[in-house]
Amino acid sequence: MRNRFLPTIFLILLITSYTAAQSGYAMQFDGIDDYVSVPHNSTFNISKVTIEMWMNWQDAGAGDVTQFLVGKYYNQLEIHTEGGSGDHGLRFIPTPYVFIDTDPGAFSSNTWNHIAFVYDPSISLYKCYINGVEKSVHLGASSSAASTAMNTTTTNFNIGRRQDNTGFFKGKIDEIRIWDYARSGTEILNNMNTELSGTESGLVAYYKMSNGSGTTLSDNGKNGNNGTLMNGTAWIGAEVVLPVELASFNAKAENNRVDLSWVTKTETNNYGFEIQRFSSSADNWGKIGFVHGSGSSNKSCSYSFIDKLPASGPVQYRLKQIDNDGNCKLYDAITVEMNITGKYTLEQNIPNPFNPSTAIIFRLPASTFVNIKVYDQLGREVTELINEEKQAGSHIIYWNGRDGNGQLVSSGMYLYKLTAGTYTETRKMNLLK
Repeated sequence: MRNRFLPTIFLILLITSYTAAQSGYAMQFDGIDDYVSVPHNSTFNISKVTIEMWMNWQDAGAGDVTQFLVGKYYNQLEIHTEGGSGDHGLRFIPTPYVFIDTDPGAFSSNTWNHIAFVYDPSISLYKCYINGVEKSVHLGASSSAASTAMNTTTTNFNIGRRQDNTGFFKGKIDEIRIWDYARSGTEILNNMNTELSGTESGLVAYYKMSNGSGTTLSDNGKNGNNGTLMNGTAWIGAEVVLPVELASFNAKAENNRVDLSWVTKTETNNYGFEIQRFSSSADNWGKIGFVHGSGSSNKSCSYSFIDKLPASGPVQYRLKQIDNDGNCKLYDAITVEMNITGKYTLEQNIPNPFNPSTAIIFRLPASTFVNIKVYDQLGREVTELINEEKQAGSHIIYWNGRDGNGQLVSSGMYLYKLTAGTYTETRKMNLLK
């Protein structure tokens, strides 16, 4: 059993104004002849691939238009339009030839978007994520996906230009990452807003645009796949600012709960924040609460939220900021170590009084068999809510005001009793109709 007198654990993440170019620079392409040439290298010969980048595409207007992001003639990630302005998506062409497309309208033009394309032919996996959200993808020009992701043994890898000079990219690109495996949506979300070290496993090439000058684009990964800026491709200062500028996001674990707090520097059109917690058992993020924002403000605003049901061990949290128009942004996750104190706890039900249902929270210092029953004021059993083994940590169950036969009970005072091993505790609750 863990020591019940463990010290309070604080975790503080300071967040600067978020920009697509974490290092302060991005690259500008004119759509006419600008591009970056990377010499062919066997490290780009990979059977699976994940391509990530921040991209701000300048809409070319009506008509069918293709603009090329990274790759070569095949093994190419590109922007394509189908019928004109506003009807654009992403297309990846692996080896041998096949189109893998997102649906049109997958992203906005003339604004920064994080894009990620994931391809694993061994399990027929092809996915696209825009700003961390998975988009529908379909095959075209072939009845089945290609068998290899990339191969540039004899052909240069280009950024912003198709190999045969039939198309160029117009806009800005930042933080290009090429991986030799199919990354999960969780992996992409967890660090798409953060610079990498460059030594991460599976990272083939990493262009974080940290140069700021000169004609060399450095590969900040371990393979040294440097590129050369061609025809005046320009370095620019990054200017992407979120409508809500987050200054800090803090987590404090104490007394079987986690206190979350965060501060914004400025806010524009801010509807509020969805608080999310990662579930290792379900391998996904789930909403645990919502806090309304301050709309528009040029002053610092502070917020807080209490998670009364954290799991034991490392717990991850993140914020999803939502604008009044429905647009949203995800901020980097933070982790706090949660140590459940060495005692059993039965909390007062919430809400109380209640109608039609209420939540009952209990905590266990170790795995044990748990039984919770509801009784009337005369001590007669009304219903049994739980009778099973439970792991150490915080748990929640609900009572819907019905007896063991599913019939609604009358208004009045009821008792609920927790039995866990040799520990028992009873509390009162009031049902009002």
